[in-house]
Amino acid sequence: MAETIERLRADDFEEAIEVMEHSFGFDPPRAFPTLHPAIYRPTDEWMRCNYAIRREGRIVAVVGVYPRVTAVGDVRLKVAGIGGVCVHPDHRRSGLMKLLMDQAVADILEDADISFLGGQRQRYAYWGYEKCGVNPVFTIGQSNVRHTFAEPPPSLRFERLGESDTDRVVACKDLYEQAAVHGVRPLEDFVKHLLTWYQQPWVALDEADAVVGYLLVEGGGTKINEIAGTSDEMRIGIIRAWLDQKGCDRVAVTCQPDEVPLIRELGTFCESSTTDAARNWRVVDWPKVVTALLQVKRRFSALPEGRVVIDVTEMRLAIEVTGDAVSCVTTDDEPDLVSTALDAHRILFGPEPPSRVVEILDAARALEGWCPLPLGYVRADGV
Repeated sequence: MAETIERLRADDFEEAIEVMEHSFGFDPPRAFPTLHPAIYRPTDEWMRCNYAIRREGRIVAVVGVYPRVTAVGDVRLKVAGIGGVCVHPDHRRSGLMKLLMDQAVADILEDADISFLGGQRQRYAYWGYEKCGVNPVFTIGQSNVRHTFAEPPPSLRFERLGESDTDRVVACKDLYEQAAVHGVRPLEDFVKHLLTWYQQPWVALDEADAVVGYLLVEGGGTKINEIAGTSDEMRIGIIRAWLDQKGCDRVAVTCQPDEVPLIRELGTFCESSTTDAARNWRVVDWPKVVTALLQVKRRFSALPEGRVVIDVTEMRLAIEVTGDAVSCVTTDDEPDLVSTALDAHRILFGPEPPSRVVEILDAARALEGWCPLPLGYVRADGV
């Protein structure tokens, strides 16, 4: 008998959450509505994001596809985040996950520009997802700060940021949106995003009680996953003040790849740094995504001029950088590089340079100066 796939409704909320938490082995108080308050809500709009299969009238498998919008310079990318992929233990190994993923990805290909998920690399490669992107992480200890800065950290006060702190939320959102690449978070949901994955948002206040930034932490304050400030200098000051006041021996600061001035400054005094693959990604609209990210990279890096035609299996792309423009368009020209779609994700978005993914011949050498493009994963916009 063929399985029927349906989109859930508000009155399915409790049952769906129960199935998901049982499938993931969650114990109270760990629960999806507190893990992801921005997306797990008992409304028709948000529950419709879940594809489900029932057996004997009960939900036994779920895949969620949650819409996001990311501002990349002046371009708005439609992003589809896949999460909550689960099958009830009593119904596993019967093809339910494949059925749901097949339908979800088919719909994503019709509506999104790019999609992401988290999970085992080869499992999701069947649907065209590859681990790629770049998130630099810097480890900073008390001794690094003490031996680098002669003056004390700025005099700041940290307070938890809540949804009722309206003026402070507006100020933090304004600071966040100064980034070249940022998620489009509605004001009424801004704090919900910050609370994703049990993170804690803290607002930084100066001596006049003015908002000068905020940071998003987890791990008892030892991991800083997002930081915004009135300037890059202030962001460094916020990190220093946090270390000084919270008694942490060290913190790990995760950056987005477009935060180049901050990355450069952290690199001058951190103890160590790593570069993580951002997530499992699948590009849908290659020209739109590549052009947008290339335009942002050009803001902070000198890009060599050139033109490279790359066959990514799904289509053939002509990527070009000239004196006053960058572009990526489809073409029928002979390719300078032929790649699988999976490898193309790593060639263009990293984390390794293109020549560590495939052999780059002279005709495609410009890719070494262009890539990786600044595709990063933002934990607060996760699903």
